[in-house]
Amino acid sequence: MENNATTGAVAQEAPPMSFFERLIGVYFEPSKTFADISRKRSWFGIFLLFCIVNLAAGYALQWRMDPADAALKGMAMSKPFLKKFLSPEAIAQQEELVQKQALQPRSFLRKYSGLLVAPVMIYLSYLLMAAILLLAFIITGAGITFRKSFTTTIWATAPPAIVVTLLSLLFIFLKNPADLEIAPVYNVMSNLGMLANFNTNPALNSFLSSIDLFSIWTVILLSIGFAAMSEKKLTPAKAAVPIVCLWVVWVLVKVGFWSLLG
Repeated sequence: MENNATTGAVAQEAPPMSFFERLIGVYFEPSKTFADISRKRSWFGIFLLFCIVNLAAGYALQWRMDPADAALKGMAMSKPFLKKFLSPEAIAQQEELVQKQALQPRSFLRKYSGLLVAPVMIYLSYLLMAAILLLAFIITGAGITFRKSFTTTIWATAPPAIVVTLLSLLFIFLKNPADLEIAPVYNVMSNLGMLANFNTNPALNSFLSSIDLFSIWTVILLSIGFAAMSEKKLTPAKAAVPIVCLWVVWVLVKVGFWSLLG
């Protein structure tokens, strides 16, 4: 009887999903997919795919944008900060200097160094995010380990990021180069940030930009993923509580920072 029960349990256990099955499943059957990920916590494939898509969008943006235009738009994003320390004349001089430097010939390494270090920065950001989420879930007593947190963080955040980056890649080629933003994802209007101008009201823009379709999708996937990793100690609804709290804290920090500069 015992052998029959064991055989039946093994037979009922679903076979492990391949990387491509996971990739499709995380979009259409996230609960089933994260249950499989909790059994075999591999993450390199989805990490590599996101890095490739991110590098492609970054390269396309640099190829399409005028260097001087990109430099001025980057300078414009820092204006609310610079206004606290520099006079309008000094800011204008800085803009002129940045524009001149952007027009100077650059070596391949200097031009694309940011793209070359992007995978390292993405990896480090995942490590930091996983550590913060782990601390939040330790309080819940869910038995989450760092490896579980790290794997879930990548599998929950990368799929929405891949979609928005692919959309940004499309818009990079469809939009007029003069209308492009300096970061690929900024070319996708998926949040309410368009309702407030960043230069005149950075705090409100920061708040509205946080109300983003892809951010909401990411929160949902993180909740499903951490619920699966908790081995049924948490439901997705309960797992969402610390995740949403962290998101609220992050939004308040951003809004508070720009409010102090306003």
